[in-house]
Amino acid sequence: MLPFIRKLLETLESNNYHIYTKPFQLNIVGIRKDDARIRTKHNMENSLKDDDNIFCDQLVIFYYDEQENLEFSIYEINTVPSIKSYDQYYIVIPNQYEALFTIKDNRLIQHKEVDVFRDTFENNNAFFDPFSIQTGYFDITFCEKNLDYSCHRFRYNEEFTEFLELCLVHESHYGNSFTYTLLEEHQVIQHNETKYMF
Repeated sequence: MLPFIRKLLETLESNNYHIYTKPFQLNIVGIRKDDARIRTKHNMENSLKDDDNIFCDQLVIFYYDEQENLEFSIYEINTVPSIKSYDQYYIVIPNQYEALFTIKDNRLIQHKEVDVFRDTFENNNAFFDPFSIQTGYFDITFCEKNLDYSCHRFRYNEEFTEFLELCLVHESHYGNSFTYTLLEEHQVIQHNETKYMF
């Protein structure tokens, strides 16, 4: 097992987060880089569309097959807004959210309440402001790069297609419900380990 994956499993266990071990039952784990606040503010103020500066976060998908072998994939995504597409922004707060997503219209959409930082773009200093925290329905999704919802977008559409195919296999065994765990980089990376797999 790669050290990164081993450390990820240890992090999930240390936070008492559920790890699914039934065959083909997905564990969907986002890892947000620690510079997210600075990066979000910078992108908004400069209307950046530089992929290297936007898609800095990771999505790790892992599951066990019928022989109890651990299979995993790692994708480049963004977990924070990259452009001013709406009057407000919504940034998911790190936690484990059981049964948060369901498949609809070829993407994963929110169908249970989630905790977010929420504010208007007029107040650029309010990014990740604890006073802006709200719980509710904010159309949080996983989607392709070219879609522009309050979402976690994939850098490469072909990787989103691969991810969705894994979700469909999960759905065929366990129903249309997916748990999402969001971590921050410092929770997983310690002792000068290699930070990112790509």
